[in-house]
Amino acid sequence: MTAQEPELSPSQISDTQPSSRFATDDQQDNLHQPIGPVVFALLSSFTTLVISLDVFVFQDVPLPLLYLPAVYVLAARGYRLGALAISVVASSTWLLGLELSESPLPDLYTGGSIAITVFIFFVLILVLLGKLRQAKRTQNQLARTDALTSLGNSASFMESAKTELKLSRKSSTPLSMAFVDCDNFKQFNDNHGHLTGNELLKSVAQVLTQNLESCGYISRFGGDEFAILLNNTDERMAQTTMNAAHAALNQKMLEKEWPVTFSAGVVTFLQLPKSVDDLIRTADDLMYAVKKSGKNAIQFQSVPSPSQTEEPSQDASLDNA
Repeated sequence: MTAQEPELSPSQISDTQPSSRFATDDQQDNLHQPIGPVVFALLSSFTTLVISLDVFVFQDVPLPLLYLPAVYVLAARGYRLGALAISVVASSTWLLGLELSESPLPDLYTGGSIAITVFIFFVLILVLLGKLRQAKRTQNQLARTDALTSLGNSASFMESAKTELKLSRKSSTPLSMAFVDCDNFKQFNDNHGHLTGNELLKSVAQVLTQNLESCGYISRFGGDEFAILLNNTDERMAQTTMNAAHAALNQKMLEKEWPVTFSAGVVTFLQLPKSVDDLIRTADDLMYAVKKSGKNAIQFQSVPSPSQTEEPSQDASLDNA
């Protein structure tokens, strides 16, 4: 167990770990969310209808509020320029309608004041929607981020694993997963205090990020356990990558003079599992097999494709510390 962990402030969101292709969804969300063809068709038709009514039917009555649905949908999904364009249309079309009608035009000051007022109203709406969108994105990111290490948490890992499993199945590429557990961490906490324990966990996260960020997604799955997804990584690559990370972790512990080692289970799926639960269970079981057999080691396993008959690779272990 660890001491109470700090809450992650919104200013730290940009420092959280987006790695490899797993960050794609978050990066796209920061730009815009796609509008489906049906919604786009309805939105275009409705806006065209409003413009027609504003110019040709209700020429004496401005209809700015009817443009709000289009502005809201575009702004809420990140299309700020589109929403701004409709705001300009909303603030000026009624003047065009007056020009086409026989109604007397307002003087320049009155017409301009009304148009500017409407435009400012829509700009304020855009600013408010932008703030709400940013607050929602920040809240969602906080809910997916471990406050202590700034890595993804278990919820974030489950989402990424689900996405990566689909991508690997679609592209017929292997997927590797690793579970890393800090050996004797509870005893370390009891002897050195929870604050030092938290520092150790942050150091582990830093080492894993430095060694694995370019090829996978790292999360603090819970307590002193870290889960890692290695996309498009076969067994040989997984062995090379995770052996290097394991050595770096032990080196960091030696430098800090912390009596903690690491047990890891690494599974490469050539035949992809049916579900994320199966993915996690297989790697978790392998990691606990390492702990039961002496700790401070890595065990590798390959799940072959139906056309292969290869046996799991031999364990790659280090001496107990």
